[in-house]
Amino acid sequence: MDGIDSSGIRPGFIKLGVGKGPLDDIEEKLLLAGIMLSKKSGLPIYVHTGDGAAARSEYDIMIREKMEPDRLIWVHAQNGTDEERVALAQKGVWISLDGVNASRLDQYVAMIREMKKAGMLSRLLLSHDDGWSVENKDGQIQLQIFGFGNTDPYVTIFDELIPRLYKVGFTKAEIDNILVQNPRMALSIRRSSNKIEQD
Repeated sequence: MDGIDSSGIRPGFIKLGVGKGPLDDIEEKLLLAGIMLSKKSGLPIYVHTGDGAAARSEYDIMIREKMEPDRLIWVHAQNGTDEERVALAQKGVWISLDGVNASRLDQYVAMIREMKKAGMLSRLLLSHDDGWSVENKDGQIQLQIFGFGNTDPYVTIFDELIPRLYKVGFTKAEIDNILVQNPRMALSIRRSSNKIEQD
């Protein structure tokens, strides 16, 4: 909690990863450790999640442990269904659509529109997830390590997705909500109130 040595650099969130389906014993232990640290540090928990069943399992454990659901960020929520995303958003979980890329732009626009239709844009986060973008010795960006990605890293949301959202009727206020206000709220550091009702 004091940061890296005397650098003043401190963590902004807790990152975990689980597979598909309900969490197994080891995954549950990892999440429990993350919850303990979150309660102590005030950091939100980002969980790289295999599917909607795993995300629901994470939510259930958070509630059982009296942890606010808005401390949970469902990473890779694009791997779930619209119904799963909306249901967990309505319970307060952050829904993060990651891996936004030009080859699947229609799918991301459709997912975002479903969140808007459900009145849940206030729980939505977006990311390129272009972490596999690496420079080779000639200074060229190589993006196809896993067989997918963007032609230019870290620009697809702004250069392609946002213009498409405007075309289908999104307002500047809605876009600002997704890209400015939501990350600010999701990444806030605060202590748990422990005032959670069982669902």
